[in-house]
Amino acid sequence: MQVQFPLPETCKAGVVTNHGPAFELKIEDVQVPHPDQILIKLNVTGLCYSDIHYMLEDLPLPRMGHLSVSSPGHEGAGVVVAIGKDVKG
Repeated sequence: MQVQFPLPETCKAGVVTNHGPAFELKIEDVQVPHPDQILIKLNVTGLCYSDIHYMLEDLPLPRMGHLSVSSPGHEGAGVVVAIGKDVKG
C-alpha cells in the first residue's frame, strides 16, 4: 500500500445508528484500504434529500445496514491518502 499522508487511527464520521433518521457524530476506526481500493480523506460532504429519504427508508432500496453502509452522503470532496497495491490509473 502506498501512503500519501500519515494515517490517523480514528476519524469523525456521521453515522446512522438505527433504522430511520437516527444520526450522530461518532469516532470510527480508519480502515486500511484493500489492494484494489483507495482511501480518501473527505474535506467536505453534503447530505441531500436522497440521503435523507434513504435514512428514512422510504425509497425502494435495501436498508443501509443490509449494504454495510452506515454513513450517508455521496457528494464529497477530498484527497486520496492511501492507494492499494493493485490500483492502476
